Amino acid sequence: MASQEECSTSAKVVRTEQKEIHTVSGSTTEGTCEEIALKERFSLLSTIGIQFSLAAAPLAIGSYANVVQGIGGGPFLFWGTLVACVFQTLVCLSVAELASSFPHTLAMSHWAAQLAPVGWERFFSYWTASVTTLQTQCDNAGSWLLTSYTILATVTIFSDLEYERTNWQCYLTICACVAASCVVNLTPRLLGGFAKLTTVMVIIINSGAIFQAVALLVRAHPKPSPTTVFFDVTNETGWSSLGVVFFFAMLPGVGTVGGFNYICHLTEEVPRPGRTIPIVLVSVALLASVTVLLMIIVLLFCIVNPASLNDPIGGMLISQILWDGYSSKVLSGINMLIVAIVFVIGGSGFLTCSSRMFWTFSNHGGLPLSRWIGRINSKTQIPDVAVLCTALICLLICLLQLGPSTVLNAILGFSFLSGGLGYSIPIWLVIIRGRSLLPEDRYFNLGSFGLLINILSALWLLISCIFFAFPSYLPVTADNMNYGAPVFFGLLSLFIPNWFFHGKKNYHVPAPLETAGISHRRNLGCA
Repeated sequence: MASQEECSTSAKVVRTEQKEIHTVSGSTTEGTCEEIALKERFSLLSTIGIQFSLAAAPLAIGSYANVVQGIGGGPFLFWGTLVACVFQTLVCLSVAELASSFPHTLAMSHWAAQLAPVGWERFFSYWTASVTTLQTQCDNAGSWLLTSYTILATVTIFSDLEYERTNWQCYLTICACVAASCVVNLTPRLLGGFAKLTTVMVIIINSGAIFQAVALLVRAHPKPSPTTVFFDVTNETGWSSLGVVFFFAMLPGVGTVGGFNYICHLTEEVPRPGRTIPIVLVSVALLASVTVLLMIIVLLFCIVNPASLNDPIGGMLISQILWDGYSSKVLSGINMLIVAIVFVIGGSGFLTCSSRMFWTFSNHGGLPLSRWIGRINSKTQIPDVAVLCTALICLLICLLQLGPSTVLNAILGFSFLSGGLGYSIPIWLVIIRGRSLLPEDRYFNLGSFGLLINILSALWLLISCIFFAFPSYLPVTADNMNYGAPVFFGLLSLFIPNWFFHGKKNYHVPAPLETAGISHRRNLGCA
């Protein structure tokens, strides 16, 4: 076995001359591992804060409800979210175990490579990384799009409903937010301040949610009956099957309890990632599930004017619910401002995490201009080119805002498809090839329940991907069509020529990081 010094030397070779080591067989060379290239910036508390702020579940659920308006009404929103939370938590457990077993910034791509049959490592790793890259870039854009809607809805409230947003104003708002986030992500001192801020994000988000909930419960009158909230289904979709409609109503739950790979892309920047990341994922998933369900109940009991939701303020259901429930411009505006600020902070977290995925995929030869995009600024220890490229891609995707009104639905649908497929690949591999491939001394071990949890997770991801590709409304028109699946497969097809002209020659399977668990490194002679 190689000594620690040998491992470190070998890691430097992996980072600088990876092609010579990996391209012959496409798999990791015996006795090599990758050194940590990024500075450790985030503590356990700050990573919990980042993960929780990405979705900001209790504050964001009112915004996510936009995409299921008329799809079963309040009952399906609550029960659908409940079911989604249960199965998303199972997915989280599967992902947490894999993250504990094979900690790496490439996340699912690295896990797939470790679990793939001999000779298939590059295939599974490359395509999993391609799907994950699409997911992270799309999620980043979607988060800023939702942020712009929230900011402009806040402006509408403070203007006494005189202001009406336009598409170009949304885009300019996105540009301003992304530019500010870039400054934070490219400046070491500001990024350090962001890391400190995120240590209290759980408190900030939940305090904002408590303030919103208590104020609504006190001021909103008249309140609907429990029968209306939990059982009076409203189906305006055109689908005759309520079972199909119920699946559509799960989308907010998937959106608020998801994004499990993002914190994994910060593996090089957190202490003891094999331990830290599973703790973060499981704790945030459980906290998000509880808080989002409680907030849904509060919101549903505080809808005092259901008819007004057909044309909500600023196009946001939550802004209309607050306006009607509070009967106060000041209270409504303050609550929306809190949500907007939390979304801006969460958007900065999306840029941080998605840029790390873009950087590490490039660093392993997966994208054109890999040497340029995959470089690290030696002074700041930040992948500055990857951050700028991620911001630019975000702005290009958000140009869709100038087109169809269903762009947010399309982006969310695209994100769920790509994320679901990305999680599915390593989970199916561990089911098919056997859980014995996982290191025995991993920190997070599902034990005898592992196989059952993996199977339920994989089936849930398969079913949800199928249903989320369906159009939510019938008959299908250009305005209500679900563009998620066509856009997903269209963009994914771009990685085919990329493979033949670039990836086939340059892409190499990632070696374990020096920070990896002992038995994981021993598998490759790195300990």
